[in-house]
Amino acid sequence: MAYCPKRVLPGRILFELEHNERVIGGINPEPTKRAKKSYSLFVKGTLLGTNAKTAEICKLVENAYRDVNIAFANELSII
Repeated sequence: MAYCPKRVLPGRILFELEHNERVIGGINPEPTKRAKKSYSLFVKGTLLGTNAKTAEICKLVENAYRDVNIAFANELSII
């Protein structure tokens, strides 16, 4: 089992699926290696292999960063 969180912007989904870097985490090195091999068939960005927990944390940190920026922009709009 391996995990690769997706991140794309609306309107650029196909481009970003192909060109974004990927963090791929498996439950051990073999699934990570196999998932990287599969993704290398269509992804031109860097494929970073890690474990499943680290891949999930990367996704959560990216989402938190985005949410904080959106909340900050919303607060500025009130001013």
